[in-house]
Amino acid sequence: MLYYSKIESLRNVKNISQGKLASAIGMSREGYSRMLKDKTMKVSVLESIAGILDVPVTYFFEEESITQKKAKDYPTNDSITLANEESAVIKSLTEDVHYHKQTNIALLNLIDKQKAEIKGLVNTIKRLDKSVIGNKLKEV
Repeated sequence: MLYYSKIESLRNVKNISQGKLASAIGMSREGYSRMLKDKTMKVSVLESIAGILDVPVTYFFEEESITQKKAKDYPTNDSITLANEESAVIKSLTEDVHYHKQTNIALLNLIDKQKAEIKGLVNTIKRLDKSVIGNKLKEV
């Protein structure tokens, strides 16, 4: 069973606001709060939170209360700064991939258009060749 309360307890111990944690995982504070209230968390979100709070995902499934561990067992807010930087890099890379994908699609469309134009030119040349050969035969 996932203990949602452990997420909030550890977040408080590490002095990380709901807004900062929500932002670090790419959510609004309201969305994050609603997710906890409704207990509808995706595994990928839980993995992100565990990474930011610097604990294994399994920590949130253990019955041990946070007060049984010493606060010094948990790292400081450095992990949230790193997560924000990683999120920015991932967002930038995602935008770059999207841009290059769109560029590739445009280039493929241009290539298809040029192929069609070349095919039309080849057909025109073939017709002209037949016409020229036909005229030469008539002359003979």
